[in-house]
Amino acid sequence: MMVIVDGVEQMVPSDVTLEDLANGVAADYKEPIVLAVMNGRLSELFRKPSADARIHFLTTETDSGYMTFRRSACFVMLKAFQDVVGREKEYVVEMRHTVGNSLYCEYNSQEVPFSEELLSKVAKRMKELIQCNYPIEKRSISARKAEKVFQKLGDEDKKRLFRFRMASNINIYVLDDYADYFYGYMVPSTGYIHQFSLEPYEEGFV
Repeated sequence: MMVIVDGVEQMVPSDVTLEDLANGVAADYKEPIVLAVMNGRLSELFRKPSADARIHFLTTETDSGYMTFRRSACFVMLKAFQDVVGREKEYVVEMRHTVGNSLYCEYNSQEVPFSEELLSKVAKRMKELIQCNYPIEKRSISARKAEKVFQKLGDEDKKRLFRFRMASNINIYVLDDYADYFYGYMVPSTGYIHQFSLEPYEEGFV
């Protein structure tokens, strides 16, 4: 089938993804590609283009691209917290507000107190997840099934949230054995998180 990438027509196989197309033009972009615009609409890179689609790509230099990158980094961070603290322990990680170019977060747990050592372990686990380049999958499931997913994960807040949305489908993202609900777009795999840092700040960290 034919698609138009950055104004250039290309014949591509029917199973090609936007990520495949992005890899083909990555050298033309100064920063890493993390998102696409297909026929005027934002699209995640794991999607397949339609025939005659007009496509261009967004990097971390754009607002939408940067937010996709940051959201994905937060997702990897939450997975790392689960791996370090343990799913059986009670804890909460809250993403509060921006501080300059950073995101201020707070961690609360009676069982595993916050410390610089804990944060260092989380950062190390993030690096391992990134190096393994695990896929980040998007799944559309019923609200009832989403409630069961988060009940199994021990996330009572999200379980209660989806209890009141039984008539609609929910998009959740899955990384290995961790699932979460995000409003917005994600990169297709952990290897896209090429830069991050976790630093203690006030009562939490950035």
